[in-house]
Amino acid sequence: MKTLMIYVVMLLTSTLKTSNHNNNNLVETTSKNKPNYNLYVKTLLPDKCSTSDEITTLALIVVDTIKVKANQASESISMLRSSSSPEAWRVPLKECALS
Repeated sequence: MKTLMIYVVMLLTSTLKTSNHNNNNLVETTSKNKPNYNLYVKTLLPDKCSTSDEITTLALIVVDTIKVKANQASESISMLRSSSSPEAWRVPLKECALS
């Protein structure tokens, strides 16, 4: 979770510095200098709000997507911890749930 929050802060900082206001060009411009270009485009373009010319809107789309993915991961960890998972998984799953 800490890594995820650092990633979000870095994303917001770099995203808010971008100043191109041309709908899909804004998505392209915002995404092109990121390490995972395809992930950004795949995350932003399907959302109907990405046609906004507001950089803040794009940042919020990414934050919402990350929040959903983090919640899904947390649910998966909880399910694995409560299942009859292998003994070798118990400590890593506990550490992952606590971070």
